[in-house]
Amino acid sequence: MKSFFSNKLIVTLLSFVLLISSHLNANTGLELARRVYPNPFRTSTTFQLKMPNVEKIQIIVFDIIGRKVRTLHDGVHPQGDYPIFWDGNDDNGIPVPQGTYICTLFANDSPVNSVKVIKIVG
Repeated sequence: MKSFFSNKLIVTLLSFVLLISSHLNANTGLELARRVYPNPFRTSTTFQLKMPNVEKIQIIVFDIIGRKVRTLHDGVHPQGDYPIFWDGNDDNGIPVPQGTYICTLFANDSPVNSVKVIKIVG
């Protein structure tokens, strides 16, 4: 059973991570855009990726307590703007339960920015 304090602490830490990663993003031009459609989502959602250069990146979805749920991309990605689709499944192909998820873009093993998405029942 989770206490109110632990949920509040998680939200505070999440806000801090999003603030720091937004600052890092300002220096690189690399971005997982805040425009996510749909959000909240029922079965799938799409993120917009902005790549100013060819670069090795990772895009990973985490649950609200920081467990890795799904790797959406791991490798070199070309320059340009691209949709990144998440089918709402984990790495084993199992649909994730309703809740809050954080999709994080990494470059050079460091977080660049994160986007929060919410899966709802439907």
